[in-house]
Amino acid sequence: MSQTAQKSISVGMVCPYSMRWPGGVQHHALDLARALRVHNVHVDVFAPTDETRRSAPAWTPPQDIRVVSLGNSIGISANGSVARLALGPRACARVRKYLSEYDLVHIHEPFTPGVGLAALTGARVPVIGTFHAAAQSHAGYRFGRLFLQRYWDRMVARIVVSDEAAALVCRYFGDDVTVLGNGVDVSRFQKAVPLPVEELSGGPAVFFLGRDEPRKGLDVLLSAFASVQEQLPAAVLWLAGPGTDVVQAERLPPGTRTFGVVDDDLLARLFASAGVYCSPARSGESFGIVLLEAMAAGTPVVASALPGYGAVARDKREALLVPPDDPASLAEALVTILRDKDLSEQLVAAGRQRVEEFDWEVLSGRIADLYRSCL
Repeated sequence: MSQTAQKSISVGMVCPYSMRWPGGVQHHALDLARALRVHNVHVDVFAPTDETRRSAPAWTPPQDIRVVSLGNSIGISANGSVARLALGPRACARVRKYLSEYDLVHIHEPFTPGVGLAALTGARVPVIGTFHAAAQSHAGYRFGRLFLQRYWDRMVARIVVSDEAAALVCRYFGDDVTVLGNGVDVSRFQKAVPLPVEELSGGPAVFFLGRDEPRKGLDVLLSAFASVQEQLPAAVLWLAGPGTDVVQAERLPPGTRTFGVVDDDLLARLFASAGVYCSPARSGESFGIVLLEAMAAGTPVVASALPGYGAVARDKREALLVPPDDPASLAEALVTILRDKDLSEQLVAAGRQRVEEFDWEVLSGRIADLYRSCL
């Protein structure tokens, strides 16, 4: 059946994390919503947006996707990070009220307190859940297992983004899951135009994208970069992501440029302009979306040897993977990439080929088929 002949489906997609503090799940939800349109699947995204919180980072709502605001969020420590969740009764009541208008509900991290659980317990249409998190254990799953099991059983399908994410949820609830990795808009990063030469200062840039929190390992990179500059004095460091624009100056080596939260266009251009992309995360990464984005932009990658990253970029094939929390090994890999042009080109070529497997054009079709099989 042609795409145009397929029956239209309306989907209420719930993202429990605030759009003001961007992360992998938020990007996943928005990118998937866009990609599904070619399959005659129409998605509205429900998420906290913190539009009345003055201290929240600036955020421009997408023009091509309807984002239904669920109000403000509260920061909750979880899995070595801070999750910004909408927990209030008004947000939960709102998500329950409107989701009945759709053919299907798709919830990201459906067992997350607040609007995730509210959508799961209140939906009166088929529910699909996507589980993103990876960890050795999960206290909420362990202590809430008896309550949550009934809702696990109620979901008509359960997607996990990686084998690591599957290992976590299946440990507590069962193994009836479908592994469908995160995606990337390959063409957007392939078409990115590098920044003008006059906007680039210094030598080759090491680019970091992420939050300034222990799990993401920015402090490991800052420690490693001192050694990088000893060997390559012209090298510079670029930091982007929530909080990177307010990192204390004494923590930053010379030649560091901070961008804070960036829009999609500038993000793609930063990837395309960097000499190497570095992701020094310590743990908790179920999948490497940022690695895919770098690979799509044609940027060589150095990252921690975490299982979730290794499923995306394989060591010495699409990236150089080093032990986590090891500044010396990280510095050695960064210098190797910046000095060895042949190796860099080999990694880039392999990365471009590898990333095609994770293009949203491919993955969105599989998810659209899954939707239709659940109705």
